[in-house]
Amino acid sequence: MQQLRKCLGIDIGTTTVKVAEMVSEKSGVRVTKLLSKPLGLSPGPLDDERMAAIIQCVKDIIKENKIATKEAVFSLPGQNVFVRQITVPRTSDERLRRIVQYEARQQIPFALENSVMEFQVFDLGDPAEVKVLLAAVKKDIVLEFMKLINKLGLKPVQISVSSLALLNFYIFDATPFGDMPRELSASVVKRDQPEGAVEEEKADDARAAKATKKKGFDLAALLNFGKKKKKPAGPPPGAEDFESLPEMNMDEPVDDVYEMVPAYVNIGASTFDLVISRFGKFKMLGFPRSVPWGGNELSRTLQEKLGLESLDAAEELKRERAHVVVPGQEELVAEQGGDPEASEFTTTWADRLILDLRKSFDYYISQPDGMAVDSITLSGGQAVQPNLAPYIEEKLGIPVDIKSAVANESLKLPEITSSNGIGDFLVVLGLGLTGIGLGKLKVDFLPSELKTIREFKKKNVEVFLLLGAIAGMVAVSTQVGSRDIDNMSNWLNQQKSQIDQVNTVKVQAAEAEK
Repeated sequence: MQQLRKCLGIDIGTTTVKVAEMVSEKSGVRVTKLLSKPLGLSPGPLDDERMAAIIQCVKDIIKENKIATKEAVFSLPGQNVFVRQITVPRTSDERLRRIVQYEARQQIPFALENSVMEFQVFDLGDPAEVKVLLAAVKKDIVLEFMKLINKLGLKPVQISVSSLALLNFYIFDATPFGDMPRELSASVVKRDQPEGAVEEEKADDARAAKATKKKGFDLAALLNFGKKKKKPAGPPPGAEDFESLPEMNMDEPVDDVYEMVPAYVNIGASTFDLVISRFGKFKMLGFPRSVPWGGNELSRTLQEKLGLESLDAAEELKRERAHVVVPGQEELVAEQGGDPEASEFTTTWADRLILDLRKSFDYYISQPDGMAVDSITLSGGQAVQPNLAPYIEEKLGIPVDIKSAVANESLKLPEITSSNGIGDFLVVLGLGLTGIGLGKLKVDFLPSELKTIREFKKKNVEVFLLLGAIAGMVAVSTQVGSRDIDNMSNWLNQQKSQIDQVNTVKVQAAEAEK
């Protein structure tokens, strides 16, 4: 994805919409806008009423706060996306793709043919293996989400996942700004392709694309078309070249020691995201899980069990008088003004949360590279439920805190008016960081035709080819023979064909947005 200097992160929740405007600066990142607005609807499916409310809410935020930035990164709820990290042998791009597709068919719980699959490769310096982040979502979910996005009047540049955006924030927050290039260098984005796509690409196109990516228009590459080059000495048998990965220093020992295994839990209204991470030589994803319940379940329980007239009344009681009861500190509930009955139901809700966390931690430990979690950090609107953090710590025996401030001084924030502070905005900040090129996890479910347009806009291919063709023709007319001119002309014709295809996609995409 192209790196933007300014970008919006937009987090569309079941009860609120959050927007962050991020600006990349030499010394760090400035958040110029950090906003939240309630939808005014009870939780429910994405029907016409909810879609209209979301559209109006986003437009109101943009208009009321005079936001001119149009480029935006969105996220799908983690509960809708299958995410796994796998380890595969270091191999060629094409063989790696086939291995990932095989693993996807074995692990994804829905038909691969009806899904959008993305994967990202991480080179951690192991000479034999690489890590692969695999993600998939049903096509229908992406299409429905795009119907909403297309009506917002913004330019979507990426569709991420809430859990991955959460970890992107924490990785940036824990990394000195000067170290971010090294941290990001461990990742290589891969995009799923149809079977046989690599075989159908011609060698000339591959060389031209490689030259273009590295240094723009390469006249030498054009002049050498049709000429046989000496094949460079290849790697020894069984060690296929992985050109896309950063070059490793084989003299540097592989660091398998992870300093910390923090777990991040973002508790929202209808879901909670859990991300177990590995912070060592590199900061990596360990295990993500998104659970389709959250604070709304507690509100509904209070309404039903206590006979409250409305969900709003239950929300008010939950915020003000529903406390988690920590063993041995029962008297604190009364001292803090808590309601005994509401607190009892709140403690039961917390027990359910702890059970899900325990199951996830146990599952991760059972994996070949799993480790015990060192600490838990809570965030999200439900994280501030009175006594929740000490109760979880008591039950799991793991230190628990609530995210209340950023640690990275290079992330400059505006004044936050939310009563929950920064903890309400971690996902949307992670989305904004991804948009300006500072998100390590780059899984992108933006439809392929929009990705094509995005990449061609980035490279200005049409202008590049026209100018290159003129310069190339003039140069070769005095330096090479007719056979090389013919070869270059054939290549230019191939590129013109690609441009025509992209223009067709642009027209189709524009018509779809109407």
